[in-house]
Amino acid sequence: MKTVFGEVCGYPSIRYDHDGLERNLQQKVFGQPFIQKLLLPLVDLHMDERYENRKALVLSFHGTPGSGKNYVAKILAESIFEKGMDSKFVHLFKPILHFSGQPPEILKFRLQQWIVGNVTSCQRQLFIFDEVNDMPEGILEAVKGFIDYNPRFGGLDFSKCIFIFLSNIAMIPINQRTLELWQDGTKRRDKLRHEDFMSIIIEHSFNEDGGFKKCKLITSRLIDAFIPFLPLERSHIESCIKVIADDYAMNSPLTPPMIDYIMESVEFTPKDLRLYSAHGCKNLDTPIKLVLMRYSRQMFDEL
Repeated sequence: MKTVFGEVCGYPSIRYDHDGLERNLQQKVFGQPFIQKLLLPLVDLHMDERYENRKALVLSFHGTPGSGKNYVAKILAESIFEKGMDSKFVHLFKPILHFSGQPPEILKFRLQQWIVGNVTSCQRQLFIFDEVNDMPEGILEAVKGFIDYNPRFGGLDFSKCIFIFLSNIAMIPINQRTLELWQDGTKRRDKLRHEDFMSIIIEHSFNEDGGFKKCKLITSRLIDAFIPFLPLERSHIESCIKVIADDYAMNSPLTPPMIDYIMESVEFTPKDLRLYSAHGCKNLDTPIKLVLMRYSRQMFDEL
């Protein structure tokens, strides 16, 4: 059996696992119907070697912090690259680290050079841009040439790349629209339509301060899907708690009273309905660890 040292531009370092992606999205991501409706089929088509891509796959995730945007990007990376987020073919950009302290033109040039350099080594690349709402206006214009149709420069083909943009842009109107539809009778999330959210996401992305403001990526229709991440309800938070606890609990599963205790630390909105978590599944680690620690000590004292 041949041993492969380090990552290679191909199998086994790059191997798309559709079943694993679908399973993880179903079992670990809650309350987000458009992940199954939009993300999964788009990734399937993009990764299918039987079809020639005309452009890079470009996705934009929008919603409240803690609603699952970064988590879904991580799951996607793990379904394509053996080392997941630690792969040299996966690149995470954050404004404070990569897009500050220099004039915009220099930052754009460096970004372009980074993309070209990596695609030169392997055409399968995943570029994740976090906190787009905090990026300087105009920076993302640097990637337009790489995600346009038939993007070939200097013998390089960028059509096998995936670009993902993560932001809180339009989270308030997304949450408000979700509440309006709930009040109008659409209680089941799988009955919500993407059309109910797309126009408000595009409008706010183009007009709000941040990396998308007046951006040609939007006016040129180069983003394949604007995916809304909806505010999470109580049942979704309880599911998040169970998944997070599995990483710590070992043989100490959470009991209903333990979950109730953790839920007391969660802030819900609006105040009169207490329907949605104000911070999604964020900030749950500490109360979960505290509950498990108390449980473990109690068990130890009873021995």
